[in-house]
Amino acid sequence: AGGRPRPRRPPPPRARRARRTARRNGTSDLGARIVVAMIALMWVLEILDLLVGHRLDGFGIQPRDLDGLAGVVAAPFLHFGFGHLVANTIPFAVLGLVIAVGGAARVLTVTAISALARGAGVWLLAPPPSVTAGASGIVFGYAAYLIARAVVDHESGAPTRTFDPREVGRVDLPPIIAEASAHR
Repeated sequence: AGGRPRPRRPPPPRARRARRTARRNGTSDLGARIVVAMIALMWVLEILDLLVGHRLDGFGIQPRDLDGLAGVVAAPFLHFGFGHLVANTIPFAVLGLVIAVGGAARVLTVTAISALARGAGVWLLAPPPSVTAGASGIVFGYAAYLIARAVVDHESGAPTRTFDPREVGRVDLPPIIAEASAHR
């Protein structure tokens, strides 16, 4: 409805301090390195899996089998071929690097919660005998986290920023989503 644009509210002092501290400590860089290391591990394991005749695939989640519980930890890093790995690598990298802006602790926390929730769900609900592997559970966990974060930030009146491609690795997605939804 026309008029003047709404003035932007400054971020709360705690948020400003957290961003400054993260930049100063390089935690977003460490978070990005963790994401890249997880991707590298996935690729190394898939190459190794190819060399050993796909025997690593059996270490995925095996539903309702106590031995299959180890797959809850291993499954996100194992894939059923390079096509499956590529399909998971791209969204894992994009969403993981966005989360990494919040620092290494945030990446590790969101990754652990996503992997454990997905693993427990598969172990309890998937039909035996089957084996489940892949990083898609973490990818969906990353997406759910970012959507929830965007909703919470938007409803709390957190400041928004526009996306600048030169800031990749330094921009937080929830404010981007909030900004985009404000200009519908």
